[in-house]
Amino acid sequence: MGVARMKKVDLIAHRDDQPAIVNNLQDAGLIEITEMSPDERVDVGDTEKLFRARAEEKGFEVTKFEFIRDFLEKAKPRVGGFISGLIKNRVVLDSKEFKNIDKKMDFEALYGNCEDLDDRLSALEQELVELRGEESYLGQWSELDVRFDEVKQGRHFGLTIGEVKPENLEKLIRELALERTDTDVMVVGSNSKMAGIAIVYYAPRAAALERLLSTHGFERIATDKFKLTASEELSRITARITIIEQQINEINGEIAKLVVHLDDVVVLLDWLRGQQDRFLAQSRFGQTHSTFVLQGWVEEKSEERLREALQANETVIDFDFIEPQKHDKVPVVIRNRGWLRPFETLTRLYGMPNYHELDPTPIMAGFFFLFFGLSIGDFGYGVALVAFCLWLRNRLLITDVGKDWLTLFALGGVASAIVGVFTGSYFSLDPKVLPEILKGFMIIDPLEQAFIFLLATWALGVVHLLAGLGIEFWDSWRRKDYADAINMTLPKIAVLIFASVTITGWFAMTVFDKKDAFFAELTSVGVQGLGVWSLIYVVLSGGTLGWYLKIAKKASVSSWKSGRIESVVAAVVLVLAVISTFVSFTNAPRSLVAISIIVIGMIINSPTRQAVIRLLGGLYNLYSLTAYIGDVLSYSRLMALGLATFLIGFAVNTIAGLVLGFSPWGLPLGIILAVLIAIPLHIFNLVINLLGAFVHPLRLQFVEFFGKFYENGGREFKPFSYEADHLIFKEE
Repeated sequence: MGVARMKKVDLIAHRDDQPAIVNNLQDAGLIEITEMSPDERVDVGDTEKLFRARAEEKGFEVTKFEFIRDFLEKAKPRVGGFISGLIKNRVVLDSKEFKNIDKKMDFEALYGNCEDLDDRLSALEQELVELRGEESYLGQWSELDVRFDEVKQGRHFGLTIGEVKPENLEKLIRELALERTDTDVMVVGSNSKMAGIAIVYYAPRAAALERLLSTHGFERIATDKFKLTASEELSRITARITIIEQQINEINGEIAKLVVHLDDVVVLLDWLRGQQDRFLAQSRFGQTHSTFVLQGWVEEKSEERLREALQANETVIDFDFIEPQKHDKVPVVIRNRGWLRPFETLTRLYGMPNYHELDPTPIMAGFFFLFFGLSIGDFGYGVALVAFCLWLRNRLLITDVGKDWLTLFALGGVASAIVGVFTGSYFSLDPKVLPEILKGFMIIDPLEQAFIFLLATWALGVVHLLAGLGIEFWDSWRRKDYADAINMTLPKIAVLIFASVTITGWFAMTVFDKKDAFFAELTSVGVQGLGVWSLIYVVLSGGTLGWYLKIAKKASVSSWKSGRIESVVAAVVLVLAVISTFVSFTNAPRSLVAISIIVIGMIINSPTRQAVIRLLGGLYNLYSLTAYIGDVLSYSRLMALGLATFLIGFAVNTIAGLVLGFSPWGLPLGIILAVLIAIPLHIFNLVINLLGAFVHPLRLQFVEFFGKFYENGGREFKPFSYEADHLIFKEE
């Protein structure tokens, strides 16, 4: 289907019926409500501000219940494996349960309870952290049998405790003895960074002691928080920690009892967001004292359903469906059926097409499918990937978007399996050991015929680029932009085709030594076609031909006396220059004759100067086509990725074979060990190459392919409906 056709909707109804109509529209989920233009909008009584204020109130409620959700999710027991932990919490329910969720329980009381528990828990955890710090702080002072409230200076003697670096400790003790400061030093505890010491000193000599301590980096510890001895304080702290841990466990038990309400909170959150969206939608309406007006967009295929819904509602006064106009910013919906639908996710990653553009998904899907398959290129890996993705798709409770992603990778597994059959890769086994029936399906051995494989990826790249240019030509023609289609895209396609023909013939004759007349003729045709179409591209893309046609037209409708004869002279100059490149009039080189004609024409004729400027622009455009060489070479990554997958897998098989063949415990145990080695390493190989198989083919689509024709810039259609980020509705 591609880009779906859209219709603009205009609706007017009585203001008293607004809540019922908005409710019905949100239930239907078919219309995107847009902001009315200022010249069309009527707003009585600041209703826009009123509805926006209500939306902000709902936003505040959303914030509160997001806190509850996050608070309870932390206490929720973890079930399932790693993959299940990556999936959002989903709730399955019907629409009736959803609409009445606000009446199910007292959510405000739940919020108050959770807030109180969180405050208590945070306070206890903060105190626990502080006590752990104090416990660690006092650990090295446990041998100090002195109360901390006695660490002070008296009238005759004083006591101080602190820390000094271990390398300074001996020097400090030695100098204290030499200075005769009447001190006694005791090392209480030490570690690799600091040594704890207690110093008893003679109080009148405290100043001298202070100077000596400062020179050795002595740091007093703060003891104001403690009164008892270190061991007594540690006992007190340990007892308090035990009590706090018990209280924390009790609070966590209370929180665990509330986890049963988590699903209801999740549902309520999406319901509140729906209410918020409702008020935001109403703020976009035009309002009078007695009526309201809304504008929006609906898919053309949904027009009849919306029409029936509006006609069933007797409160609607009038509505109309209008074809979009050129100036309208139409939202975009892309619709593809069957196996193409999962590939829409890739298009959305790049950006939606604008409404008047083609949906690139159908063309892109086939190439991405093939590129992904080439990047893995193994039958066994492909089958394993398909089985794993389909198992996850059926096991996990995920939305349609999640299912599309898993289906996309499953399709990539199918492509990998197909390529693996034609390249003879089955869990990277040596093709020589394969049964004859499997060898019969092989078209190419990527390891033995790596260069041919490389050429095949380049050829595939040329086809991919030409497909993009072909879409650009068709799209320009469809939009009646004939000038761009004929002057730019068509000759560019021809240049690339003849360049490919030339290179193909050259490779056949020089690299593969195909000296027969067919390839010689192919090369000759390619060179001649490349020369002719390069000249055509220069003339058309630079606008030279258009310029001459323009001045020739002026000459045909003007009198000779008006000076238009110079236009005819300019046209003659161009014709002579072109003819001289193919026909020799003199013994001089044809290129020199052509250049001379152009130079003389530029000197005597102003229109010729303008045309030459355009000719130079065309030459620059021709030069820019050399960028396609880099584009084609970038497809080499497909071969590199495919070979990397095979070679790593081949190395895994080799290691497993060594274990199997040289196991000292006998063949049965050797088989077990080989399997235990091979399976995890093959899984590792698949996982690491899976990322490359997704990213690099995607880059080829986004850069080399989309860059040739795709403008994007479209705005995705977002119908007015209920939020369902965490919900899966039962089919009714």
